[in-house]
Amino acid sequence: MDIKEAEAICRELLAAVGPRAEQLKNLHPKKEFTAWTLAIKAVLEEIGLRKHYDVLYSNREKDLHEFLVDLTWWDRVNKVTVLACECEFGNTRDMPGNPERVGEDFDKLMSIKAFFKLMIFDSYESKHSKDQTQKILENLTSRFLEFSQHIEGEIYMLLDTRELDLERERFWQCVIKKDGHDRSLIFSPISAS
Repeated sequence: MDIKEAEAICRELLAAVGPRAEQLKNLHPKKEFTAWTLAIKAVLEEIGLRKHYDVLYSNREKDLHEFLVDLTWWDRVNKVTVLACECEFGNTRDMPGNPERVGEDFDKLMSIKAFFKLMIFDSYESKHSKDQTQKILENLTSRFLEFSQHIEGEIYMLLDTRELDLERERFWQCVIKKDGHDRSLIFSPISAS
């Protein structure tokens, strides 16, 4: 997996997840966050299966169970985790607590061995909380810089699903350049188009 392929996967996910979540939300209107999580898992499952990976996540109907994170792509032949994904949509009634909620899931994501690590969140930024995206990014960056078990070549992508129809920064990426602790790491914004 290289950075171009990781970016293409994120773009495909971004294009497909909104409509899929709306369909699921119409079926179960009181379960908006569940609809988004199910939509992300469904789209990533389709992409992963197309690439011939086993896709693992909790799904009672298929008797599947997640492994530490919300979704993984497992390469059965080479016995490696190709993609690890965490989704945290937070709580609209307690938005000040959301950076910490996203950060806790990001900690799990960092600890798993995978070529591509994808963190999906919704900042719920509005005129009442304009700096929510920045607070989440600062929280994740702080955790990222303190983590001591980075592995050279890992690709990290952050994806904010807020207001999918607007053109704005929503992807950030970092490719790990060396093993171990590295205080010089930064998440760089990348174009969604």
